[in-house]
Amino acid sequence: MYADDINLIYSGSSLSEIIPNTNNDLTQLHNWFTSNKLKINIKKTNYLIFHSPQHKILLNTPPILYNKNILTRSNFTKFLGIFLDYKMSWKIQINHVCKQIAIGLGFVSIIRQYFPYYVVKQFYTSFIESYLTYGIESWGTACKTTLNPLYTLQKRALRIMHSLPLVHLYLMYFQQMEYLHFPN
Repeated sequence: MYADDINLIYSGSSLSEIIPNTNNDLTQLHNWFTSNKLKINIKKTNYLIFHSPQHKILLNTPPILYNKNILTRSNFTKFLGIFLDYKMSWKIQINHVCKQIAIGLGFVSIIRQYFPYYVVKQFYTSFIESYLTYGIESWGTACKTTLNPLYTLQKRALRIMHSLPLVHLYLMYFQQMEYLHFPN
């Protein structure tokens, strides 16, 4: 049996403080897994070091080991459906959300021609708004320029749903229809 989605989180003032603790805990975790007949897929196991872009991680940093195997360092990971990158910039997550919304826009533009507004709004809620709201407590605090593509896609959704011209006062529609509105 495999153990899935295990996360260990450490913090400290330096990697020289964190890495020995991590390796020690991973040894204990390996012993516990072995005694409970659980396995870890080393090929899918990696680690992430959160740090500011100004703080460079040295290449000669000691390795993080699990059962004498060196784990791969990654620049991002997906945790509970949300992409986290080492800078916590949220750009990868927001790009992912934009791709999903673009797919939803395709659905909305097709069904708008055949169904009444309330059905189109349900599609918007299911295929666009659900991606906008999932995990927003974490990535919704990204800087305005990072969030701007979401706002552009939201305006496109409003144009499609309400047959609005390219240049329009969208804020009124966001408020009247009670849509979540970026970049607010």
